[in-house]
Amino acid sequence: GDLVSDALIMDIIKERLAKEDCNNGFILDGFPRTVNQAKGLDKIIQDQAQSIDAVVSLAVPYEELIKRFTGRRVAEKSGLVYHIEYNPPKVEGKCDQTGEVLIQRPDDKEEVVRNRLNVYEEQTAPVLAYYEAQGLIKEVDGSQNMQDVFKSILHIVNK
Repeated sequence: GDLVSDALIMDIIKERLAKEDCNNGFILDGFPRTVNQAKGLDKIIQDQAQSIDAVVSLAVPYEELIKRFTGRRVAEKSGLVYHIEYNPPKVEGKCDQTGEVLIQRPDDKEEVVRNRLNVYEEQTAPVLAYYEAQGLIKEVDGSQNMQDVFKSILHIVNK
């Protein structure tokens, strides 16, 4: 539930954004996660004569997030992912394809998920305020179905 150090992630981002395929734009998913990273990204972007057009914020109530994560089940060998409510296997607790027993990943246990949400509140939520002050936040209702969330994000990206 803890985050990678700012120094390491900034080196990775700087190297990646310097590649030619980023010259006409890019999408960062799950980054930046701290205000220091956001400020570091601003410097990288400025040095490369680029700009940030929008920051998409997926808004989902915490109890819904907990339900989503704690309900996830994985077939270790096949890598197939299920959810006990949203994408249940045909036979409870068994992979449809291989028949192997489904497990709950250690990072999907409720106490770990709640810790991740606490880390988010302390370190990542302030990033939204940072970008809100710049008028860049575009909020999407992340509690909608996947297709509607995708359409909402695509609409923002296409602007």
